[in-house]
Amino acid sequence: MRKWTIIVAIAGLLTAGSVVLASDGGTITDTSEQRITMHEAKEIALAEVDGEITSAELDEDKGRSYYEIEIFDGTYEYEFEIDVETGEIIDFEKEMKKGHRAQETGTMLSEDEALAIALEKAPGATVKEIEFEQEKGWNIYDIELMDGQTKYEMDIDAVTGEILEYEKKEKKSKKDTSANKETQVKEESKETLALTPTEEKEQTKKQTKENSTLTAEEAIAIARQHATGVVTEIERDDDVFEIELEDGDIEYEIEINAFTGKVVSFEKDD
Repeated sequence: MRKWTIIVAIAGLLTAGSVVLASDGGTITDTSEQRITMHEAKEIALAEVDGEITSAELDEDKGRSYYEIEIFDGTYEYEFEIDVETGEIIDFEKEMKKGHRAQETGTMLSEDEALAIALEKAPGATVKEIEFEQEKGWNIYDIELMDGQTKYEMDIDAVTGEILEYEKKEKKSKKDTSANKETQVKEESKETLALTPTEEKEQTKKQTKENSTLTAEEAIAIARQHATGVVTEIERDDDVFEIELEDGDIEYEIEINAFTGKVVSFEKDD
């Protein structure tokens, strides 16, 4: 009787074990709903860059499962996050260890030249922030751009224009975005039905104001009419662009109305 009980228990373990598989990284995980295997995720990453996979694992963030694949090509380190269900690359990072070599010397790029390089990687994106900084002896442009739900962050060598670090990240999944859009349309329909003529005028005025906002490049052009030097930082705070420039030992801080282009504040520090 005792022997028969042991056999039944083992059979139960085998049945339970049939719903779990070991991934390439050795992690035991339920694969009943997975559409992309670890092997397929590796192939997706290697189709983007040529190198050696140094790490591969299954991870999860805010209920979204993804494969994290790391690749090294001798100079750069790449990190991919690949959606388990769709195979979509939801996050991509490229980084060069700046300590591997010294920065080349020469004439530094202007922020416009650095922006042009960044926009080649993200055509049609809007510049959210550009900052000039020194990191471990390197002169770098740190640039942030947005294109819909896609966010780009880049570190660009201020001398050679080489992209030292690059990240492309989708802020929301396609499913979430579609659901949000549908909800937004329903809410807007309700609001339209409930608006009074006065409220409709105010809403139209607000939309017109939003559509007439300046771009970061236009704000920089206005700032340059009042100051010289390299733009070290640009940031939008509500209705105002805050721009900092350096020209040798002179620093400028200029605030520009994002809608009218009017300079609302100007500071010069020697």
